[in-house]
Amino acid sequence: MLPALLLCAGRTQAADQNWPTYLGDAARSHFSPLDQIDRRNVRRLEVAWVYHSGDAREDRSQNQCNPLIIDGVLYGTSPQLKLLALDAATGRELWRFDPAAEDRHPGSIAVNRGVVYWADGNDRRILYVAGNFLHAVDAKTGKLIPTFGTGGG
Repeated sequence: MLPALLLCAGRTQAADQNWPTYLGDAARSHFSPLDQIDRRNVRRLEVAWVYHSGDAREDRSQNQCNPLIIDGVLYGTSPQLKLLALDAATGRELWRFDPAAEDRHPGSIAVNRGVVYWADGNDRRILYVAGNFLHAVDAKTGKLIPTFGTGGG
């Protein structure tokens, strides 16, 4: 489950600020320069949306992914290692990539630490590991990049 918080009073800001790498920036500072939320108003935060991936297991389920936000899109993984793209403002699922689909990598249930964003010109990719495979997925479409590795992973 991915909860999102919203400041209920005062101005709201579009979900257009990036969190492009693990822990926020290359220095891993855990810091955002955004200043809409501060000590005076943090207690007025409310849940804006909740997303359920639908694949949590009752016997064991965990998610240790540090999601990224790039241009208003949240990228993360589900408990069963599906790669997800969500509209960061609304929580609406944009696409989902399942590495176990079509017996590509069956049984890809394990711990996942997160995703990486890579861009070169118009080529924008999300890289992540499921099982023992590194996948390159088109950030806009959720499709494998066929020129990466063996058909994308």
